[in-house]
Amino acid sequence: MKKLKIYLDTTIISYLDQPERLEKHDETHMFWNEIKTGKYDIYISDIVLVEISNCTDLNKKEILINYLSEIYYQDVEITQEIKELAQKYIDNGLIPNKYRDDALHIATATINNCDLIASWNFAHMVKYTTIQGVSRN
Repeated sequence: MKKLKIYLDTTIISYLDQPERLEKHDETHMFWNEIKTGKYDIYISDIVLVEISNCTDLNKKEILINYLSEIYYQDVEITQEIKELAQKYIDNGLIPNKYRDDALHIATATINNCDLIASWNFAHMVKYTTIQGVSRN
């Protein structure tokens, strides 16, 4: 059976270290445990790695990097093709220009033929109109 190709955005990794957000924290850990078994082909872009490296809380940054070391993932470079597709999502009003990185996450998953995007970002990425709009583009 073919493994699902899943793109992880930064929110998934971030919620591994947010026990005060109990429901998302627990759900994320259950999902993470499945990822660690190799059940899925995981894709993470340079953007995720930059967002984690920009974390100003050094303790949290170290924790998140340690979580990443627990899994095997395909590190995806942001190419010109991805940038152009992300711009198309912005131009078509699917993602506000202010949230360009969200458009880049979606474009990265699209270009790499991921089956789904795992994210806790309901404002722009995991939103019905965004999903429908991306599917049409």
